[in-house]
Amino acid sequence: MSINRVKLKEIALISAGSTAPKQEYFDNEGYPFIRVSHLDDLLAGKDINDIPKINEKHAIFLKLKLTRKGTLLLAKSGMSCLKNRVYQCSSDVYVVNHLATIEVNESLADPSYISYFLRWFNVSKLIVDESYPSIRTSDISEIEIALPNKDQQRKISTILKKAESLIDNRKEVIDKLDEFVHAVFLDIFGDPVVNDRDWQKVKLSHHIINIESGWSPVCKTNQAHGDEWGVLKLSAITSGSYIATENKAITEDTTPRSGLEVKKDDLLFVRKNTLELVGTCAYVFDTPPKLMLPDTIFRFILKEDSKINKLFLWHLFNNPNYKKQIQKLAGGTAGSMPNISKSKLLSFEIINPDFGLQEKFSKIVIQVEQQKRKQMKSLQQLETNFQALLQKAFKGELTAKEGVPV
Repeated sequence: MSINRVKLKEIALISAGSTAPKQEYFDNEGYPFIRVSHLDDLLAGKDINDIPKINEKHAIFLKLKLTRKGTLLLAKSGMSCLKNRVYQCSSDVYVVNHLATIEVNESLADPSYISYFLRWFNVSKLIVDESYPSIRTSDISEIEIALPNKDQQRKISTILKKAESLIDNRKEVIDKLDEFVHAVFLDIFGDPVVNDRDWQKVKLSHHIINIESGWSPVCKTNQAHGDEWGVLKLSAITSGSYIATENKAITEDTTPRSGLEVKKDDLLFVRKNTLELVGTCAYVFDTPPKLMLPDTIFRFILKEDSKINKLFLWHLFNNPNYKKQIQKLAGGTAGSMPNISKSKLLSFEIINPDFGLQEKFSKIVIQVEQQKRKQMKSLQQLETNFQALLQKAFKGELTAKEGVPV
């Protein structure tokens, strides 16, 4: 297969968006205004028409530049540019200046192929200083791309899209399992905020013998391996249950603190982080590697005679409306992260349904989680296969006849 090598600027126009308008300029009509924060939602399938819009009159006044359908977007400044996300616009849009716009000349290259190439290339490696992450559009322009003929580009894109669709389908199955458990919770216990079943309410301290705080030791820059102790990363539990991930290793001259090891069946609570994440409650279903509990996370320890089930409490805390009530406990000064104190949390009132119903719910959760674990294992394999396909595609080793492992 013959492959040319070209610079991105030879096949695309690279630019950036405009300064974000004040809220007063947004409307229900016009074109969506894409901010960096919208990329995750859009890549997860959010309808672009649900993004706040700017009408033509305001756009002219603000001198906004319209970005055409099919243009590729990637974050070029701020922490988001470390994530290497690439989004292809499904309609005409306005774009914030923290996003780079890449308008591919479709007579020369397939935009989907270029999108996959940029994800494989990992544009974040163009960042000069990770303390103040930014990527210059001039550096993006100089990226060298392996460019086979257009027919081959389309065939490679088709293979990669098929692999991604399998990943999306598996994620959808996992989401449906979560939705099922949420529906079962509401069916058995009703709305926990409204408390339409008139359950008794008690303070959290009634059920918990202790809330343990974690610890934040000095860590190495490398990941923990083998017998090394690591510190639990918040990203490992923000989905609501522990998911194995790489964790920074503790330095050799730091002795791990006894009693703060993360254990199977732990019920963990994010006490300090962004307002979006604070209040997240996570259950550790799988035996973790050698990990210490960080100081941003509490561990709940239930009393021996407690008439509360851990799995019920886990889902109660992660009920979206209930979580909002818990997040109201967060304090913090200007410029600091929201933080929920131990005393406020122990004083928080929760519903206390019939213990037999909690146990019934717990058994359903365990069954669903077993299915979910199988789906997640399959998802990890599909994602590994996809990364392997990306590597082959842009090293010239992927043929149009190659199948996609399921």
